[in-house]
Amino acid sequence: LGPGRGVQDDYRKARELLAHHYRPQALETAIPLLQGVVAQDPQFAPAFADLARANFLQFTQQREAKYVEPARQAALRALALAPDLASAHVTLGALYVWTAQNDQATHELEEALRLDRFNAAAYGSNYCGSIVCTRDIGRFLVDQATAWYNSMIASGMGRSGSPIASSRASARATISRAASPLSWSR
Repeated sequence: LGPGRGVQDDYRKARELLAHHYRPQALETAIPLLQGVVAQDPQFAPAFADLARANFLQFTQQREAKYVEPARQAALRALALAPDLASAHVTLGALYVWTAQNDQATHELEEALRLDRFNAAAYGSNYCGSIVCTRDIGRFLVDQATAWYNSMIASGMGRSGSPIASSRASARATISRAASPLSWSR
């Protein structure tokens, strides 16, 4: 039959709170709502992914390690239920970035981008990871940007007079600068 009306309402409330996680008490309210949702519907992968994200955000805001394991466990449960859930890979990858587990972070964020190549959160976590963790992730992003740029040119968007054509030299210069040997360190 699926989740009852109360569970659906709680999930909607929790999602709204997550969307505004910067507001006071948003995460403190969202986490128990999501815990209730997954208790009522233990097969609801997106709720587990959101629970992971809520705990991860609480960890980044409070800097309290007690949120790390709940975030990791909820993300892993979401992925056990739905391996192609990009949002769970993003949260797990971001958590690994923050906890300096570089190889795992790279794997999870690359998987998220494989599943959803336009996932802004994955790119953002990759960017943070390239600064904080490794230059290899940064090179991966440069490769992705270059591939996107080349696909736009190949699709005809680079015709004379188009915005892409007019900024072609600028884009190539930016990509070249980004591809130069990176010297970021922790």
